[in-house]
Amino acid sequence: MRYRTKQQFVHEVLRDDIQMGRLAPGTRLKLADLTERFGVSQIPVREALHQLEQESLVELIPHLGARVAPIIPGDSVEIAELRLLLEPYAAERATGRMTEASFVTLREAIVSMDTAIVEEDYESYLHNNNLFHDTIYAHSGNQMLFDILNQLRDAALRHFYVYRNKGHMDQGHADHLEILQALEHADADMAHELTYRHRKRILDKLISAAR
Repeated sequence: MRYRTKQQFVHEVLRDDIQMGRLAPGTRLKLADLTERFGVSQIPVREALHQLEQESLVELIPHLGARVAPIIPGDSVEIAELRLLLEPYAAERATGRMTEASFVTLREAIVSMDTAIVEEDYESYLHNNNLFHDTIYAHSGNQMLFDILNQLRDAALRHFYVYRNKGHMDQGHADHLEILQALEHADADMAHELTYRHRKRILDKLISAAR
């Protein structure tokens, strides 16, 4: 278990709560409440809030305090556009580089997503969806590309309301199975095409939601 400072602990918990929607946009983040919740002094809480502000997750308003930053629909579209450009390329590059252990991870993630769909467990679906794609892109052979995709994924987490739809999860599940088959058959063109279709469908949903 890695060591975390009090500031890191507060930051990670609040970050996860904001990204997963447990703390809704506009929610006031009062110092007194947070120090009581985490059992720490104001200093690590203030430091965590400043870090979250830098990540555009929190707004620090003079004389009013902190609040969860609003979700701007246009941001989700811009992020999705970048992912549409980069993720198919990463999947193409990963083709032929995957290990058997990685294929096991992909299959297990698909099984977990299948269970999440049945139980309508959106957070579990999202977690395993990210695991599925991260495992593929980690084999792209391009560390900078992988790092950029991780940054885009983190930036997109607050917009995961698009996953809160069983129809979307069902279609995503079918997409994942096809992508896995393309990778298993070392078909780079098909891996690229299927990943493009997968990301394009999500982009279209986000564009509709932003209107």
